[in-house]
Amino acid sequence: MTPRNVKETKTIGKGKPGPGRPKGLKNKLTLKAKQAFEHAFNATGGQAGLATWGKANRTEFYKLFARLIPLDITSGEQPLPSGVLAVPVALDAAQWGSLASAQQAAAKGT
Repeated sequence: MTPRNVKETKTIGKGKPGPGRPKGLKNKLTLKAKQAFEHAFNATGGQAGLATWGKANRTEFYKLFARLIPLDITSGEQPLPSGVLAVPVALDAAQWGSLASAQQAAAKGT
């Protein structure tokens, strides 16, 4: 008899638990849902369609955008302060390079 708060696992063969899902293997339902959204994204105009929708529905666009941001954002070795998010818009390669240099210098304290 097992205590109430102990969960029993089903066993296979000689009392050993089954192997479960192999490490790194995606959940099939999640994979199918992502594929369906990718298909819908492409069918509704891709990036251009998303931009058009985003301009017309800014609040909903930013709600979706916020959900895509990882909860643990780090910059090099230093984590960004909680609640801080800098989103550069339409930077060219030179601007990205100078931004990265400035952030590295700030992280080193120079």
